[in-house]
Amino acid sequence: MKPWEEALEQWAGKSRRERALAGAGGPGTLLVTGTVGAVVLKRGVPYREVYLYEAVGERLRGRGLSVPRLRASGRNPDWIVLEFLPEPLPQERWENDPEVLSYLARLHRQSPALLSGCLDPYKFSWDETALAALSTLVDGGLAGRVAGILRDNAALFSSLFSPVTWIHGDPNPTNWLLTHGGSVALTDWSRYGRAHPAVDIAIALPGLPYLEVLQHSAETYCILNGDLVGNPSDMARRVALAKLWSFLDFLLMAYRGELGSVAGPAVEMLRERLAQWVAAVFS
Repeated sequence: MKPWEEALEQWAGKSRRERALAGAGGPGTLLVTGTVGAVVLKRGVPYREVYLYEAVGERLRGRGLSVPRLRASGRNPDWIVLEFLPEPLPQERWENDPEVLSYLARLHRQSPALLSGCLDPYKFSWDETALAALSTLVDGGLAGRVAGILRDNAALFSSLFSPVTWIHGDPNPTNWLLTHGGSVALTDWSRYGRAHPAVDIAIALPGLPYLEVLQHSAETYCILNGDLVGNPSDMARRVALAKLWSFLDFLLMAYRGELGSVAGPAVEMLRERLAQWVAAVFS
């Protein structure tokens, strides 16, 4: 018997079915439904995610930061069974939603002691080979332009990877759910670690956001957490650079074959629109 089978029998039932759950949890996440109920099974997760739900989840909820409830977990291999929250964040709320920004601001204000027990936080960093990955997908002029943007903004770009505070690391719109009470909940904690809040704010915005959207997000966040990030102008620039870094990091994972065919549509979108976006945001 697989180590999670007993938990699935308890929370879903003896007779059950499984299907892949797109978004809201990361690759390999399964929705398991049965006569008892429905739960989410994640296998082969990094230990930091097990730790988050075992040791921190209840305290986060106590501070108004909803996450799915842990039903069961295990080690070697690491796995978790979570409460199933069926309602995704509506698509019309994907861009600069006040509740999403407020959640992230409150998360970033939490005491370091809340998450510091994690022994394997995700390491946010810049890998120069991302530019090589970019050059295989777009013309050399764009790759050179991106390299120049990173050089011209070296200080702000490097500050993204400074351990300013604990961040979620991947609060993209598909990782936001609605609780049964209607408030937002954040799932897929596989990439949390210490970095600048601009990383979370950038990733929370969908696709290739216009400059005005980036600036509005930065300004709103500074109202909520200005003492942590400084002035809106620098924050807006950091959010734009963090968005660019997140694209390059994604392309690098695709380049290494870590994402499989699921990355195809997103890679094509970047190939078609990245040059125009870079010109508009970093002109």
